[in-house]
Amino acid sequence: ADDNEADRETAFYIGLLARMLLSAVIEGDRTDTAAFMDGIEPPVFPEDMRPIWTERLAFMEKKLAAFPRKTPIDLARHTISDTCAAGAARPGGVYRLNVPTGGGKTLASLRFALEHARMHDMRRIFYVIPFNTILDQNAGALRDALQNYEGILEHHSNVVMDDEAEQSAHTRLAERWDSDIILTSFVHFMNTLYRKENTDARRMHRLQRSVIIFDEVQAIPQNCIRLFERAVQFLVRGLGCTAVLCTATQ
Repeated sequence: ADDNEADRETAFYIGLLARMLLSAVIEGDRTDTAAFMDGIEPPVFPEDMRPIWTERLAFMEKKLAAFPRKTPIDLARHTISDTCAAGAARPGGVYRLNVPTGGGKTLASLRFALEHARMHDMRRIFYVIPFNTILDQNAGALRDALQNYEGILEHHSNVVMDDEAEQSAHTRLAERWDSDIILTSFVHFMNTLYRKENTDARRMHRLQRSVIIFDEVQAIPQNCIRLFERAVQFLVRGLGCTAVLCTATQ
């Protein structure tokens, strides 16, 4: 029975690996075709993201240093943040961040992600959240902490722009997850890994070598738990990702 289960899991992970390769092929084909049709050079991405993470981390550390340290709650928030920063030196894997509401979980997890990405040469940072209201709230907090860094991309249904050109540009970025820090919904994350359409599969290769923060992880629907667990295992063991499972519900 154990051997049969191992065989099923192996086949499952081979399927995800095949999908990841399909993602890279689709992206390469469509990007090169668009560049040829428009008569432009295909985009070149930086091989080393560490200077970018170092720069963003410096902005954030400056902001954190200005936070008050007067009340017990202030001190607790600083302790939580410092603990996350210290933990960034650990190797990639799956981590838990259990912090009560008001403990500064969003900025503490961002500090960990930036420091971990800088130290381990990670390619991207993802925030995956099951509720759009929290996505809006966290996006505001991240933009404020990183001085409105242009490399932050929101990909969820609440993003609507009045300008048609801006909306079109955003759609192209969202289709490819072509940014440094991506905030997206749990639905888009699961669609990227499992939905049959090529438009969803196209994004999957962007997840490799990323720090992925899963906020409000207790809200993941029960019928998705097994698929979610296997996806995280594949991303961590196979694609060099680091996953952080966050919750304020103890």
